[in-house]
Amino acid sequence: MSEEQVHCVQCDAPLKTPDSVCTFCEEQLANDAKTELLTGRYVCPACNLKFSKPEQLPYPATAKWYQPQSSKACCPHCKRFFSSKYLKFYNAAFVLMYSLSLLNGIFGLPNIYFFTGFFAVNAVLLAIWGVIWYREINNPDRYILDKRI
Repeated sequence: MSEEQVHCVQCDAPLKTPDSVCTFCEEQLANDAKTELLTGRYVCPACNLKFSKPEQLPYPATAKWYQPQSSKACCPHCKRFFSSKYLKFYNAAFVLMYSLSLLNGIFGLPNIYFFTGFFAVNAVLLAIWGVIWYREINNPDRYILDKRI
């Protein structure tokens, strides 16, 4: 019984043994792994490597079974925990924006125009907040190291 020639699955090059790896594909995979560290949307503040999406790890990692855990964002390369620069600011800005618009609607406008003015002011403030949020969420330096950890 003769053995058939074994070929690489990716480039269809002949292989010497079924366990061997194609040299061309091995070099290509090594180069892809190197370029993956240099491409991405965000920059890690600790290792300065780029990534597209932060990894979510349980925190604290060594918690006992009865201790509650939460998940925190971390760098996929160095596993350091970080937080968003803008998360606290936008929550506070959102509450402030709606409280000011509510006060304006209650005290600044007559009762006839209350709902119209309330929704108009909210629409304008929400549009401004959305533009600011969109610009800041796409900032490559969005994340900072979490100093509490």
